Amino acid sequence: MAASPALISWFQWLLWVPLVLAVGLGMPLNAHAQLATEPSRIAAIQTNADVLGLIRPLGWEYAEAISGDSAVRAYESYQGTRFAVRGAQTWFKADFDGNGHLDLLVLARRKGIPLVFCVLDSGQNRLRVVRNFYDSGRRRLPNARVVHRQGQALLQYTDFARRLGGNGKPRQRRTQLLAFRQGGFIPYERRPTQYRIDTVRYHSFFGYKTATTLDLLIDPDGQASLRIESTSYDAPHVTTRQNLVTNLDAATQAELTALLNYVRFRQRRSRYKKFGLNHRPIVELTVAYDGGRLKTIYDPNGDGTAGLRWLYRYLEQLRYTKSWQPGTNR
Repeated sequence: MAASPALISWFQWLLWVPLVLAVGLGMPLNAHAQLATEPSRIAAIQTNADVLGLIRPLGWEYAEAISGDSAVRAYESYQGTRFAVRGAQTWFKADFDGNGHLDLLVLARRKGIPLVFCVLDSGQNRLRVVRNFYDSGRRRLPNARVVHRQGQALLQYTDFARRLGGNGKPRQRRTQLLAFRQGGFIPYERRPTQYRIDTVRYHSFFGYKTATTLDLLIDPDGQASLRIESTSYDAPHVTTRQNLVTNLDAATQAELTALLNYVRFRQRRSRYKKFGLNHRPIVELTVAYDGGRLKTIYDPNGDGTAGLRWLYRYLEQLRYTKSWQPGTNR
């Protein structure tokens, strides 16, 4: 069934760049090394020319990327820091998703500004670009390097506020340690929680040219129901409703449980901000866990934390990644 225009607009806000939903749970480095039976194109990279040959077919933005010596000056703001680009080294290999295939961190330049992204290999040279850590609307001058914690390859990522300081120089630098989970990089958690998840209810409302309400309920047995209601703001005010059901497989249930615990849902605030902003979703997430305990998060901008944003995205994407049938919502 086709998605409504408003729902697509909501995804365009939520996703900074087109991303592909990952499978698996982001296992530790080398956890699947025994499954890697042949070297990927990333494993064979030796030169900047090899990097450009790999990334330029991946999209128009990457077709204009510059690597190596010519890219270094885009990172001059980081001279004298641990993020300084040394020896014109602007690409690094690591297995971020733990599937036994090397991935690639690229520090490129495009039109004089940094272009930082990762290319992940899902196996059999199936490549995808992941860049969800960069918020171009609010931040500038991204940079990153590879670090390891507890046998896992992580991104140490940094950037500056979008608005320059009074002296015209970058300000408010922020540094984060990010791990790859369920298709993107989110803040690293050394000790995720271990709650048993019983029921998840996700509600979102987004209004732009169309007002769209989405209600998703997932039961302990994996039964899921989804209600989507859309009303056009333009006359005539046409309302469409969809009531859908599906049964989530054990792997998807495990992914959702792992992601909820990784973002430490129980420790998150019950409410983020008092008022919503234009063109931002209103989100309410309710999780029943450990046989009767309840946690509700009200997020009027859908922007509570980076981990929560990724959780919301994961739940929204179930609409497209699973097979739904018409049914009666509970």
